[in-house]
Amino acid sequence: MGMLALAGAIGGVGKGIETNAAAARDAQNKQLEEAREMRIRQFEAEEAAKRQQAGFSHDETMQTKAFGHEDTSQEKTFGQQTKLQDSQQKFTGGENQKTRASNEKIAGIRAQAANARAKASAKGKRWESKVTKTTSIGANNMPIEQDVLSVFDKNSARTYLQEGDKFFPQGASKTIKVKGPDGKITEQPIKNAARSQVELLLRNPDQADNFVRTYGYLPYEFFNGLDTSPEDAESTTTDEADSADEYTAAQ
Repeated sequence: MGMLALAGAIGGVGKGIETNAAAARDAQNKQLEEAREMRIRQFEAEEAAKRQQAGFSHDETMQTKAFGHEDTSQEKTFGQQTKLQDSQQKFTGGENQKTRASNEKIAGIRAQAANARAKASAKGKRWESKVTKTTSIGANNMPIEQDVLSVFDKNSARTYLQEGDKFFPQGASKTIKVKGPDGKITEQPIKNAARSQVELLLRNPDQADNFVRTYGYLPYEFFNGLDTSPEDAESTTTDEADSADEYTAAQ
């Protein structure tokens, strides 16, 4: 082989080596580029996943807060409604109780009024008021005539004459017989009965006879509510009164 042929062969081999080296570099660069792009895509995927996870967590937190706020609001609303309902029930219960108490009070007043009317009616059936003219002998033996309010007891046919705040049986003594500690009976002036006994009589007007036997009179207030309008006056004299049966009461 001549020198020129050998040089050409060597040059061809060199070009072949350079070509192969370039191809190898190109292949290596391509692999590096693909690896870099793969890492970039992986990084982007990881970042996207992180962002998605962060967004989900944020949404979950917001939902939890929203649910919590909603639950709190519902509980608060329920509590307010319950409190309002309790207040309304207490108010209604109180008003109902007041109404019942008022109705009971009214019923009691009506019952008392009915009882008072019944007692007044009973008194009206038994007692009849009138004005009686009485004549007494005054100074110089001159007769004195005056009008005296009287009440007639239809049960006993006895007339009671007013003297101050008392009604005395006509013709009766102004004293009562009182039995002393030694057993002796003495005549003593009529005194006012104890207030408790008067109130007992007012509550039980049918005990008038017992009251008269014990105290010798009937109190003026016993005839409250009785029609005391003057009727045809009856005339009596002191002498006629003295001739009436003596009234005595044993203690």
